[in-house]
Amino acid sequence: MFKKDPDLKPLSNLKNSDRKKLFAKVVEDYKVSNVPIDYLFPSDSKQGNFKSPLKISGTIYTDAESTPTWFKTKDSNVLPSIMTLWRYPSLIPIVLTNDMVIGKLINGADLMLPGCIPPFDSRCVKGSIVGVASYKQPNVVYAVGECLLGLSDVEETVGKSGVAVRVYHHFEDHLCQLAKITLKPPKEEEALETIFQFQDVTSEEPVEEDGLHNNAEALNNEVQEETIEHEASDSNELAEVLTELTVEDVDMFFERALLQTITQDKISLPISASNFMNHILKNMPPIDSNLVTMKKTSWKKTSKYLKAMQKLKLLDLKGKGEDLTIISVASSDNENVRKFVPYTVKSVNSSKHSQNKPSKDKLTILFYYKPNSCTRNFFNDNDKVTNVLYSQQELKDILNEYIRSKDLVREKNKIFLNPPLQEIVKLKEGRTIARDKIFSEFLKGFTINHKIIPINTPDEEVESIKIKKGNVPKVEIVTEMRIGRKVVTRISNFEVYNIKAQELANELRIKCSGSTTIGENIQSKSTEVTVQGPHEKIVQELLVAKGLSPAWFNVTNKLKAKKKRT
Repeated sequence: MFKKDPDLKPLSNLKNSDRKKLFAKVVEDYKVSNVPIDYLFPSDSKQGNFKSPLKISGTIYTDAESTPTWFKTKDSNVLPSIMTLWRYPSLIPIVLTNDMVIGKLINGADLMLPGCIPPFDSRCVKGSIVGVASYKQPNVVYAVGECLLGLSDVEETVGKSGVAVRVYHHFEDHLCQLAKITLKPPKEEEALETIFQFQDVTSEEPVEEDGLHNNAEALNNEVQEETIEHEASDSNELAEVLTELTVEDVDMFFERALLQTITQDKISLPISASNFMNHILKNMPPIDSNLVTMKKTSWKKTSKYLKAMQKLKLLDLKGKGEDLTIISVASSDNENVRKFVPYTVKSVNSSKHSQNKPSKDKLTILFYYKPNSCTRNFFNDNDKVTNVLYSQQELKDILNEYIRSKDLVREKNKIFLNPPLQEIVKLKEGRTIARDKIFSEFLKGFTINHKIIPINTPDEEVESIKIKKGNVPKVEIVTEMRIGRKVVTRISNFEVYNIKAQELANELRIKCSGSTTIGENIQSKSTEVTVQGPHEKIVQELLVAKGLSPAWFNVTNKLKAKKKRT
């Protein structure tokens, strides 16, 4: 419903009489009792009509901070936003799923029956409004929609098909983007605290046990998971404190990485030895990669290591010499696999020490690089993996260390390109390149990615921001004359920088003393703000004040007369 900007009209204060009517309707629809009206509809609530590009119209209700609390269409009842459900999760039944499915829902998908985790709340009947949450955080709702199946009668979902929940609204959709503040889902313990506080307020009639999703059992499961993590922490702690490892220690890490790969990764077999080793290196316990390399093991070579693991019956090989293929891995019947306790693998998608620390007083962009296929031999020669992201500084360090270890420096500070480097650095002629030019050519063998960090983002939240593919997008600023000789300035592609369309339109209306409208850019299909008049300089100044760099603008002035050809 909110996959595109709903084009919300200016908000107005919600009349007290209308507020009471809405509250009475919610009490009737959701069987609410002993709940103060201010808890669901604050006295400073606002309302505004919307009409989305999908031809859906209705009303959105917000609090004083423009955070959507409820919404409805012309044909629906009043529906709670996920922000309301974060405060009152037991208002509607919640369907549980896993984190991978949550990611799909946030990208706009509906919830399919095989992705649901039973048992289901008795209120999950066909046509009911339900929330969707992860089984790891059963009281933190990420999506709201209509139940299309009678889930309360379903005991098993494996092998079945069908759409279980049609999603109307989800986290990070355009309804969430209307909020002036940055929205962040609460932690499970915060959601539980909200429930228990609410029970204290309405102790005359406690919330149904089904609505709480058996929190006692969930807490039990969390305690059990913490116990398992504690058992697995021995390997993690060992990896973090050791600075010098014996050959036996390094062997142990490679054996545990293989067991971690077998138990945690989905591997398509058969698989080549080089690709299989990418999984092994990725699943190493958290430790400096320079301390754990194949050359520091007792096997010295990948082929000998794999053959040793075959003798332990952890995998089966096919091929001779160095040309090996893994055709199968041990099942859970294997005693070593059965007794193995998985551990937490630290993400290597980013590096704290190699990226510039984000500035809190301005918008920051971090760049990451994904190795392409032409770099595979280079990374295999370095005992590094190719299926992760590297910062620019990390790649520079890897390249410099490789040049030093392979003794590739020639006279006049030239770098000799050995076969692995030749596959990455393409020269028209010769096999040497100036040292100050090799890195820029080296980066051409990688796909660029970026992460946009808004102003005043806490350090602990930087890691959770998604990394997006491609180079940083540019804000399009176009000044043109429309039919009727009316000059306008159009601004699009700004939402990627966490700038709200309504907020930008309001600021431009004041600064430019002209009318503004919010629509859709025909070419990019993104939200577009249009202000009357030639105001490209004012737009740029406003965006710079918000922390953007002029290098991120693509300014086009179609009013300037083209030079005549002579």
